[in-house]
Amino acid sequence: MLDKILLGMGFFNAFIHPFGNVVWVLTYRFFYVKLKINDWLFIFTIVVLAIYKYYQHQDIVLLSKVMRMYFGFMFFYVFFKSGCKLKFSSLFWFLLVTILIEAVLINTIIDARHLPNFPDASALNHFSQPGYYQRPYSFAGLSTASAVILIMLSNMFVLSIFQRMFFIFDVFVLVSGTGILMLVLSLLIEYKKQILKYFLFLVFLTVMFANELISFIDSLGIRVNLDYTLFVIDFKIKQVEVCFENYSLLEFAFGKMSNLDQSVGGYGYGEDFGWLEIVLGYGFFAINMFILSKCHKSNYIPIMICLIATFHYGSLFYIPGQVLIGYLLSKKEEEYILCKSI
Repeated sequence: MLDKILLGMGFFNAFIHPFGNVVWVLTYRFFYVKLKINDWLFIFTIVVLAIYKYYQHQDIVLLSKVMRMYFGFMFFYVFFKSGCKLKFSSLFWFLLVTILIEAVLINTIIDARHLPNFPDASALNHFSQPGYYQRPYSFAGLSTASAVILIMLSNMFVLSIFQRMFFIFDVFVLVSGTGILMLVLSLLIEYKKQILKYFLFLVFLTVMFANELISFIDSLGIRVNLDYTLFVIDFKIKQVEVCFENYSLLEFAFGKMSNLDQSVGGYGYGEDFGWLEIVLGYGFFAINMFILSKCHKSNYIPIMICLIATFHYGSLFYIPGQVLIGYLLSKKEEEYILCKSI
Protein backbone atom coordinates (compact mmCIF):
# COMPACT_ATOMS: atom_id res chain seq x y z
CA MET A 1 0.00 0.00 0.00
CA LEU A 2 2.81 2.41 0.90
CA ASP A 3 4.49 1.70 -2.44
CA LYS A 4 1.32 2.69 -4.30
CA ILE A 5 1.02 5.91 -2.28
CA LEU A 6 4.61 6.86 -3.07
CA LEU A 7 4.10 5.99 -6.74
CA GLY A 8 0.95 8.12 -6.81
CA MET A 9 2.83 11.06 -5.30
CA GLY A 10 5.41 10.73 -8.06
CA PHE A 11 2.74 10.51 -10.75
CA PHE A 12 1.11 13.73 -9.52
CA ASN A 13 4.39 15.49 -8.79
CA ALA A 14 3.28 18.48 -10.89
CA PHE A 15 0.68 19.31 -8.23
CA ILE A 16 2.72 18.60 -5.09
CA HIS A 17 6.30 19.37 -6.17
CA PRO A 18 8.81 18.87 -4.60
CA PHE A 19 7.09 16.29 -2.36
CA GLY A 20 6.52 13.98 -5.31
CA ASN A 21 10.24 13.28 -5.31
CA VAL A 22 9.68 10.83 -2.45
CA VAL A 23 8.84 8.35 -5.22
CA TRP A 24 12.58 7.72 -5.55
CA VAL A 25 12.49 6.05 -2.11
CA LEU A 26 11.18 3.07 -4.08
CA THR A 27 14.74 2.50 -5.23
CA TYR A 28 14.89 -0.20 -2.56
CA ARG A 29 12.93 -2.39 -5.01
CA PHE A 30 16.20 -2.98 -6.89
CA PHE A 31 17.04 -5.53 -4.19
CA TYR A 32 13.87 -7.56 -4.87
CA VAL A 33 14.09 -8.13 -8.60
CA LYS A 34 15.88 -10.52 -10.93
CA LEU A 35 16.89 -8.86 -14.19
CA LYS A 36 18.13 -10.35 -17.42
CA ILE A 37 21.59 -9.74 -18.82
CA ASN A 38 20.37 -7.17 -21.37
CA ASP A 39 18.72 -5.21 -18.54
CA TRP A 40 21.96 -5.14 -16.56
CA LEU A 41 23.94 -4.14 -19.66
CA PHE A 42 21.63 -1.19 -20.22
CA ILE A 43 21.87 -0.16 -16.56
CA PHE A 44 25.66 -0.48 -16.75
CA THR A 45 25.67 1.81 -19.80
CA ILE A 46 23.63 4.41 -17.91
CA VAL A 47 26.05 4.26 -14.96
CA VAL A 48 29.07 4.74 -17.25
CA LEU A 49 27.42 7.73 -18.93
CA ALA A 50 26.54 9.19 -15.53
CA ILE A 51 30.15 8.88 -14.33
CA TYR A 52 31.40 10.54 -17.51
CA LYS A 53 28.91 13.39 -17.18
CA TYR A 54 29.84 13.99 -13.55
CA TYR A 55 33.52 14.04 -14.50
CA GLN A 56 32.72 16.70 -17.12
CA HIS A 57 30.58 18.98 -14.92
CA GLN A 58 31.29 18.11 -11.27
CA ASP A 59 27.64 18.99 -10.61
CA ILE A 60 25.67 16.29 -8.81
CA VAL A 61 22.39 18.26 -8.99
CA LEU A 62 22.60 18.64 -12.77
CA LEU A 63 23.58 14.99 -13.08
CA SER A 64 20.57 13.79 -11.09
CA LYS A 65 18.20 15.96 -13.14
CA VAL A 66 19.56 14.81 -16.48
CA MET A 67 19.67 11.12 -15.56
CA ARG A 68 16.14 11.29 -14.16
CA MET A 69 14.95 13.13 -17.27
CA TYR A 70 16.35 10.70 -19.82
CA PHE A 71 16.51 7.38 -18.00
CA GLY A 72 13.95 7.67 -15.19
CA PHE A 73 11.68 5.20 -16.99
CA MET A 74 14.24 2.49 -16.15
CA PHE A 75 13.59 3.04 -12.44
CA PHE A 76 9.89 2.27 -12.92
CA TYR A 77 10.73 -0.64 -15.21
CA VAL A 78 12.60 -2.26 -12.31
CA PHE A 79 9.82 -1.28 -9.89
CA PHE A 80 7.16 -3.14 -11.88
CA LYS A 81 9.55 -6.00 -12.63
CA SER A 82 9.74 -6.58 -8.88
CA GLY A 83 6.11 -7.69 -8.92
CA CYS A 84 4.30 -4.45 -8.03
CA LYS A 85 0.91 -3.95 -9.64
CA LEU A 86 -1.24 -0.89 -10.23
CA LYS A 87 -4.84 -0.63 -11.43
CA PHE A 88 -4.49 1.85 -14.27
CA SER A 89 -8.19 1.70 -15.18
CA SER A 90 -9.15 3.56 -11.98
CA LEU A 91 -6.37 6.07 -12.60
CA PHE A 92 -7.65 6.66 -16.15
CA TRP A 93 -11.13 7.57 -14.93
CA PHE A 94 -9.72 9.82 -12.22
CA LEU A 95 -7.62 11.71 -14.77
CA LEU A 96 -10.56 12.18 -17.14
CA VAL A 97 -12.63 13.81 -14.40
CA THR A 98 -9.86 15.98 -12.92
CA ILE A 99 -8.89 17.37 -16.34
CA LEU A 100 -12.44 18.63 -16.85
CA ILE A 101 -12.60 20.06 -13.34
CA GLU A 102 -9.32 21.93 -13.81
CA ALA A 103 -10.45 23.28 -17.21
CA VAL A 104 -13.67 24.64 -15.71
CA LEU A 105 -11.98 26.16 -12.66
CA ILE A 106 -9.16 27.98 -14.50
CA ASN A 107 -11.64 29.44 -16.98
CA THR A 108 -14.08 30.66 -14.32
CA ILE A 109 -13.00 31.34 -10.73
CA ILE A 110 -9.29 30.41 -10.43
CA ASP A 111 -6.33 32.11 -12.09
CA ALA A 112 -4.11 29.43 -13.65
CA ARG A 113 -1.05 31.39 -12.45
CA HIS A 114 -1.92 30.34 -8.90
CA LEU A 115 -1.94 26.60 -9.58
CA PRO A 116 1.17 24.55 -8.74
CA ASN A 117 1.10 22.54 -11.99
CA PHE A 118 1.64 25.67 -14.10
CA PRO A 119 4.97 27.46 -14.71
CA ASP A 120 5.87 30.69 -12.97
CA ALA A 121 3.62 33.61 -13.89
CA SER A 122 6.56 35.25 -15.68
CA ALA A 123 6.34 32.55 -18.40
CA LEU A 124 3.68 34.50 -20.25
CA ASN A 125 3.40 32.17 -23.26
CA HIS A 126 1.89 29.50 -21.01
CA PHE A 127 -1.10 31.67 -20.12
CA SER A 128 -3.97 32.92 -22.26
CA GLN A 129 -5.03 36.53 -22.50
CA PRO A 130 -8.17 37.55 -20.57
CA GLY A 131 -11.29 36.47 -22.43
CA TYR A 132 -9.60 33.54 -24.17
CA TYR A 133 -9.70 29.84 -23.32
CA GLN A 134 -6.96 28.71 -20.91
CA ARG A 135 -6.02 25.08 -21.49
CA PRO A 136 -5.39 22.90 -18.41
CA TYR A 137 -1.90 21.51 -17.80
CA SER A 138 -3.17 18.70 -15.58
CA PHE A 139 -1.16 15.89 -13.98
CA ALA A 140 2.00 16.15 -16.14
CA GLY A 141 2.35 19.91 -15.71
CA LEU A 142 2.10 20.45 -19.49
CA SER A 143 -0.97 20.02 -21.69
CA THR A 144 0.93 18.22 -24.46
CA ALA A 145 2.46 15.64 -22.12
CA SER A 146 -0.84 15.13 -20.29
CA ALA A 147 -2.72 14.57 -23.57
CA VAL A 148 -0.18 12.06 -24.90
CA ILE A 149 -0.05 10.11 -21.63
CA LEU A 150 -3.86 10.03 -21.54
CA ILE A 151 -3.85 8.56 -25.07
CA MET A 152 -1.30 5.97 -23.98
CA LEU A 153 -3.58 4.96 -21.11
CA SER A 154 -6.60 4.69 -23.41
CA ASN A 155 -4.78 2.07 -25.45
CA MET A 156 -4.36 -0.15 -22.40
CA PHE A 157 -8.09 -0.85 -22.17
CA VAL A 158 -11.10 -1.68 -24.31
CA LEU A 159 -13.38 1.34 -24.04
CA SER A 160 -17.13 1.55 -24.49
CA ILE A 161 -18.51 4.16 -26.91
CA PHE A 162 -19.36 6.51 -24.02
CA GLN A 163 -15.95 6.08 -22.43
CA ARG A 164 -14.21 6.72 -25.76
CA MET A 165 -16.22 9.89 -26.41
CA PHE A 166 -15.45 11.13 -22.89
CA PHE A 167 -11.75 10.46 -23.45
CA ILE A 168 -11.66 12.14 -26.89
CA PHE A 169 -13.45 15.18 -25.47
CA ASP A 170 -10.78 15.45 -22.76
CA VAL A 171 -7.99 15.39 -25.35
CA PHE A 172 -9.61 18.34 -27.13
CA VAL A 173 -10.06 20.12 -23.78
CA LEU A 174 -6.26 19.97 -23.36
CA VAL A 175 -5.88 21.76 -26.76
CA SER A 176 -2.58 20.18 -27.72
CA GLY A 177 -1.64 19.87 -31.38
CA THR A 178 0.66 16.95 -30.64
CA GLY A 179 -2.04 15.33 -28.52
CA ILE A 180 -4.63 15.60 -31.29
CA LEU A 181 -2.19 14.22 -33.86
CA MET A 182 -1.43 11.27 -31.57
CA LEU A 183 -5.16 10.75 -31.03
CA VAL A 184 -5.68 10.57 -34.80
CA LEU A 185 -2.75 8.16 -35.13
CA SER A 186 -4.13 5.99 -32.34
CA LEU A 187 -7.57 5.85 -33.96
CA LEU A 188 -6.06 5.11 -37.38
CA ILE A 189 -4.18 2.14 -35.94
CA GLU A 190 -7.15 0.85 -33.99
CA TYR A 191 -9.63 1.17 -36.86
CA LYS A 192 -7.25 0.43 -39.73
CA LYS A 193 -9.44 -2.33 -41.15
CA GLN A 194 -12.52 -0.11 -41.30
CA ILE A 195 -10.46 2.77 -42.72
CA LEU A 196 -9.02 0.57 -45.48
CA LYS A 197 -12.51 -0.66 -46.28
CA TYR A 198 -13.80 2.88 -46.81
CA PHE A 199 -10.49 4.43 -47.89
CA LEU A 200 -11.63 5.86 -51.23
CA PHE A 201 -14.78 7.27 -49.64
CA LEU A 202 -12.75 8.92 -46.86
CA VAL A 203 -10.32 10.41 -49.40
CA PHE A 204 -13.27 11.78 -51.37
CA LEU A 205 -14.75 13.38 -48.24
CA THR A 206 -11.39 14.87 -47.27
CA VAL A 207 -10.92 16.45 -50.71
CA MET A 208 -14.51 17.71 -50.86
CA PHE A 209 -14.34 19.36 -47.44
CA ALA A 210 -10.63 20.24 -47.32
CA ASN A 211 -11.20 23.97 -46.80
CA GLU A 212 -13.73 23.39 -44.04
CA LEU A 213 -11.41 20.90 -42.35
CA ILE A 214 -8.45 23.31 -42.44
CA SER A 215 -10.64 26.14 -41.11
CA PHE A 216 -11.81 23.94 -38.25
CA ILE A 217 -8.24 22.96 -37.34
CA ASP A 218 -7.10 26.58 -37.48
CA SER A 219 -10.00 27.62 -35.24
CA LEU A 220 -8.69 25.40 -32.44
CA GLY A 221 -5.95 27.89 -31.58
CA ILE A 222 -2.29 28.66 -32.21
CA ARG A 223 -1.07 25.43 -30.60
CA VAL A 224 -3.19 23.30 -32.90
CA ASN A 225 -3.59 25.12 -36.20
CA LEU A 226 -1.95 24.06 -39.45
CA ASP A 227 0.45 27.01 -39.69
CA TYR A 228 1.89 26.33 -36.24
CA THR A 229 2.22 22.61 -36.97
CA LEU A 230 4.10 23.26 -40.22
CA PHE A 231 6.32 25.79 -38.43
CA VAL A 232 7.25 23.25 -35.73
CA ILE A 233 8.06 20.56 -38.32
CA ASP A 234 10.23 22.94 -40.36
CA PHE A 235 12.00 24.22 -37.24
CA LYS A 236 12.85 20.71 -36.05
CA ILE A 237 14.14 19.67 -39.47
CA LYS A 238 16.51 22.65 -39.43
CA GLN A 239 17.67 21.73 -35.90
CA VAL A 240 18.47 18.19 -37.05
CA GLU A 241 20.34 19.44 -40.12
CA VAL A 242 22.51 21.77 -38.04
CA CYS A 243 23.19 19.39 -35.14
CA PHE A 244 24.05 16.32 -37.22
CA GLU A 245 25.97 18.13 -39.95
CA ASN A 246 29.34 16.55 -39.06
CA TYR A 247 28.10 13.28 -37.57
CA SER A 248 29.28 9.94 -38.89
CA LEU A 249 26.94 6.96 -39.07
CA LEU A 250 28.73 5.43 -36.07
CA GLU A 251 28.30 8.62 -34.01
CA PHE A 252 24.63 8.78 -34.96
CA ALA A 253 24.16 5.19 -33.78
CA PHE A 254 26.08 5.41 -30.50
CA GLY A 255 26.36 9.11 -29.75
CA LYS A 256 29.18 11.57 -29.44
CA MET A 257 30.58 11.79 -25.91
CA SER A 258 31.81 15.35 -26.43
CA ASN A 259 28.20 16.46 -26.87
CA LEU A 260 27.10 15.21 -23.46
CA ASP A 261 28.03 18.56 -21.95
CA GLN A 262 26.10 20.57 -24.53
CA SER A 263 22.44 21.34 -24.98
CA VAL A 264 20.42 21.99 -28.10
CA GLY A 265 20.50 25.70 -28.81
CA GLY A 266 17.78 27.63 -27.04
CA TYR A 267 16.20 24.79 -25.14
CA GLY A 268 18.37 22.90 -22.69
CA TYR A 269 17.86 19.45 -21.28
CA GLY A 270 14.57 17.68 -21.89
CA GLU A 271 12.67 20.64 -23.25
CA ASP A 272 11.16 21.14 -26.71
CA PHE A 273 13.26 18.58 -28.56
CA GLY A 274 14.63 16.11 -26.03
CA TRP A 275 15.02 13.33 -28.59
CA LEU A 276 17.59 15.43 -30.40
CA GLU A 277 19.74 15.73 -27.27
CA ILE A 278 19.47 12.01 -26.54
CA VAL A 279 20.66 11.02 -30.02
CA LEU A 280 23.40 13.68 -30.02
CA GLY A 281 24.94 12.50 -26.77
CA TYR A 282 23.80 8.91 -26.30
CA GLY A 283 23.09 7.71 -29.82
CA PHE A 284 19.99 6.32 -31.46
CA PHE A 285 20.55 2.78 -30.19
CA ALA A 286 21.26 3.70 -26.58
CA ILE A 287 17.63 3.99 -25.57
CA ASN A 288 15.52 3.08 -28.61
CA MET A 289 16.86 -0.43 -29.06
CA PHE A 290 16.23 -1.26 -25.41
CA ILE A 291 12.65 0.02 -25.59
CA LEU A 292 11.89 -1.56 -28.96
CA SER A 293 13.25 -4.92 -27.80
CA LYS A 294 10.52 -4.98 -25.13
CA CYS A 295 7.68 -4.29 -27.56
CA HIS A 296 5.08 -6.92 -28.42
CA LYS A 297 1.71 -6.83 -30.14
CA SER A 298 -0.15 -6.01 -26.91
CA ASN A 299 1.91 -2.97 -25.84
CA TYR A 300 3.43 -1.52 -29.01
CA ILE A 301 0.71 1.07 -29.70
CA PRO A 302 1.06 3.12 -26.46
CA ILE A 303 4.86 2.76 -26.63
CA MET A 304 5.02 3.99 -30.23
CA ILE A 305 2.71 6.89 -29.41
CA CYS A 306 5.04 7.94 -26.59
CA LEU A 307 8.19 7.65 -28.72
CA ILE A 308 6.71 9.62 -31.62
CA ALA A 309 5.17 12.32 -29.42
CA THR A 310 8.50 12.85 -27.65
CA PHE A 311 9.75 14.63 -30.78
CA HIS A 312 7.74 17.64 -29.53
CA TYR A 313 7.78 18.04 -25.75
CA GLY A 314 8.98 14.77 -24.28
CA SER A 315 6.22 12.73 -22.71
CA LEU A 316 8.96 10.19 -22.02
CA PHE A 317 10.75 12.73 -19.80
CA TYR A 318 7.81 13.43 -17.45
CA ILE A 319 7.34 11.16 -14.44
CA PRO A 320 3.78 10.05 -15.40
CA GLY A 321 5.02 9.04 -18.86
CA GLN A 322 7.96 7.21 -17.34
CA VAL A 323 5.64 5.31 -14.99
CA LEU A 324 3.58 4.06 -17.95
CA ILE A 325 6.58 3.21 -20.11
CA GLY A 326 8.20 1.38 -17.20
CA TYR A 327 5.03 -0.65 -16.70
CA LEU A 328 4.57 -1.44 -20.41
CA LEU A 329 8.19 -2.53 -20.86
CA SER A 330 8.20 -4.68 -17.74
CA LYS A 331 5.39 -6.99 -18.86
CA LYS A 332 5.89 -9.89 -21.22
CA GLU A 333 3.08 -10.48 -23.68
CA GLU A 334 1.68 -13.36 -21.66
CA GLU A 335 1.79 -11.18 -18.51
CA TYR A 336 0.26 -8.14 -20.13
CA ILE A 337 -3.43 -8.30 -19.29
CA LEU A 338 -5.61 -6.14 -21.51
CA CYS A 339 -8.65 -5.10 -19.49
CA LYS A 340 -11.92 -5.73 -21.33
CA SER A 341 -13.72 -2.82 -19.72
CA ILE A 342 -13.10 0.00 -17.29
